[in-house]
Amino acid sequence: MKICILDGSTLNPGDLSWSSLEEFGKLAIYDRTSANEIIDRGQDADILIVNKVKLDKSLLQQMPNLRLICISATGFDNVDIQAAKDLGIAVCNVKGYSTSGVAQHVFAQLLSYFNQPKDFWSKVSEGKWSKSEDFCFYLNPIEELQGKRIGIYGFGQIGQQVAKLALAFGMQVQAVNKYPERSQIEGVEFVEPEKLIRTSEILSLHIPLNQSSKQMINKALIETMPRQAILVNTGRGGLIHEAELAESLNNGIIRAAFLDVLSLEPPKANNPLLNAKNCFITPHVAWASVASRKKLMDGLALNIAAFLNDTPHNRLDL
Repeated sequence: MKICILDGSTLNPGDLSWSSLEEFGKLAIYDRTSANEIIDRGQDADILIVNKVKLDKSLLQQMPNLRLICISATGFDNVDIQAAKDLGIAVCNVKGYSTSGVAQHVFAQLLSYFNQPKDFWSKVSEGKWSKSEDFCFYLNPIEELQGKRIGIYGFGQIGQQVAKLALAFGMQVQAVNKYPERSQIEGVEFVEPEKLIRTSEILSLHIPLNQSSKQMINKALIETMPRQAILVNTGRGGLIHEAELAESLNNGIIRAAFLDVLSLEPPKANNPLLNAKNCFITPHVAWASVASRKKLMDGLALNIAAFLNDTPHNRLDL
């Protein structure tokens, strides 16, 4: 069995072991693969593992041995699922591996903003505390999460975990839930999207990107948010009209934005959000804790084992 990993560097930059996958066959690992290298590297593979590498119909037709595509992610828009199905190639993804990590990242950003530890660390190391006339000193006012109203747009596994943490902080929690009968959590109020946008002090996005949600966060919607609202996006960059969010931040329409994703990654240097006022961006790392990546690696192994045992698991082509 020949297994080829086309873009393994983000899943495993060197701190994990590939041993759980090596037991299934001969493993070829490439940190990154450009479009013109895909066929050369993958045409003899029985199993391809990809994260962001795009596999379209024309490429799949040139891989006669290919039996299984394992996507090392939940999203699967980089693979032509219908073409794979037509060619008899199974496709699997991995779900739920980063739930805790992404929810933690949401609050890491919020706590960093409200508690300002980096600013305090810097001032203390510069000697300001040593020179203080009092036992403490202040920078900007310190705010608490308790009592603030957070709106969770999308109530899948990650949205639910964000809600649980928010409740633990004593926040008022409201959410848009596509399936309210499935996921009731005591203390969470389910509301319509318009009310969520209009009344949330903190708005956290956890919905998939599709035609109806593309650039849903635009100037018109932002202007209906509370004046001091904070936007958090750990979902998909395409949910936001980036130029209009940048304009809104620069004009003080909302207070701040915390973004872990952008519409193009890595971003072009002229992306207006990179230098927008009170816009704080992390490089798509909310999913990438060691624990989350280990769960993802284990999920790939489970998918391969299930396929070889003819017991479909996480199949996208069925």
